Amino acid sequence: KDTTMKNYILFLCALATLAFASSCKSPTDYDVDRWDDKDTISKPARQDLAGEWYLVGFQNAGGALDSVPYQMYKLNFETNTKVTGLVNCNTLEGKYTVANDHKIAFKNLGTTKANCGSASLDALFLSALNTTYLYDISSDNKLYLSYGNSTQPQFMVLQRKQTSNPQPSTNLLKSTAWTLESFLQAGATSREWVPLSEREYLNIMFSDSLAGGKADCHAFQVPYVSGNGSTLNTSYIPLTIYIGNTKPNCAAGSYSIKFLEALKAATHYRVDGDSLVILYKTIQNTTAQMFLAKKYNPNSGMKVKNTVISTPQFPSNLPTSGFQIVEKNLIHDTLNNSTLEITTEFSGGCGSHEFILAGYVTANSIEMYLAHDDQGDPCDAIVRHTSSFNIKKLIEEYKKITKKTSGTVDLILYPSGTLYKYDF
Repeated sequence: KDTTMKNYILFLCALATLAFASSCKSPTDYDVDRWDDKDTISKPARQDLAGEWYLVGFQNAGGALDSVPYQMYKLNFETNTKVTGLVNCNTLEGKYTVANDHKIAFKNLGTTKANCGSASLDALFLSALNTTYLYDISSDNKLYLSYGNSTQPQFMVLQRKQTSNPQPSTNLLKSTAWTLESFLQAGATSREWVPLSEREYLNIMFSDSLAGGKADCHAFQVPYVSGNGSTLNTSYIPLTIYIGNTKPNCAAGSYSIKFLEALKAATHYRVDGDSLVILYKTIQNTTAQMFLAKKYNPNSGMKVKNTVISTPQFPSNLPTSGFQIVEKNLIHDTLNNSTLEITTEFSGGCGSHEFILAGYVTANSIEMYLAHDDQGDPCDAIVRHTSSFNIKKLIEEYKKITKKTSGTVDLILYPSGTLYKYDF
């Protein structure tokens, strides 16, 4: 894997050198308006770029990859030269053009203006996009974007989102949830068991293409790929989980970093009934094993309450129970009595839950933040539930604040970053 990545870095460096030696332009000179018509080949957009790509990390010419933290950055190349995406907690929209010799340029990029926090990489991501000038796609579906100065090339590495697993029968992780139990290092004769008191806070849940969960005080939601690569043997299935750089331990003795590092370095997995075994590479380049137990639903009778609130400022102190958005749909009728339907997956099954849609009204948009409160549900099944939220009160609040009786407003749903254009 490292050899392949370094080869692509060398290829792109050579490509950059040739491109700029022949044109004597700097990277920022490659604006789409300055390309000759005979060079442009993206109307419509290139099919090899079409679709969604998730940022894996930033890389220098030496091949060292600096992975992104637990934040979501993605690009969606559409067939009409439009690009949309997610920049941590903000949505992105703009234009792009490609030309001969792997040239690419982004133009008129704009984002929403939510504050994603001091640790966010949104400024770096946007700066890199604005100075991107070359691209290439590797055989393992990675997109390499060259940006900055061609004499000292830097790269963003993105992974194509799988619309479906190439081998559906090999994804045994979809719609499952697991709790960390133990580790077994190479050459060891006994496992290192995680204390029972900590296991509740060390878990992971898988949907079609995303893995999310808790690592003590950390929460994460990242892309993963199952069954794409070389099989170890008939028992183990290839696995890649795109965990970013790990953060400091939550507390002394916490297993959070060890858990996240093992997920980040995962290579293969095996499901044995109620047990999940993940193989991962250690710093010493040995293969270790991580054991997880399936989470169950011992009872039934779960109840879910859906609540819509309007807040005059950026919502804070919302509940933080884990969940993943699977589907969403805005149903708009003529009476402004519109319903936002959101299908989620979460851990539970026998207690009361509440989903809160907190609407923050600004001059040009309504930012909607979805939060989940599991209220201590002791069950651990993977639950898929569709919540319906009547957003009429948010529209009325927007009309009241802006003094508008008709028009169009941007509805932005977080944490997915989905943008809806709403006519009222």
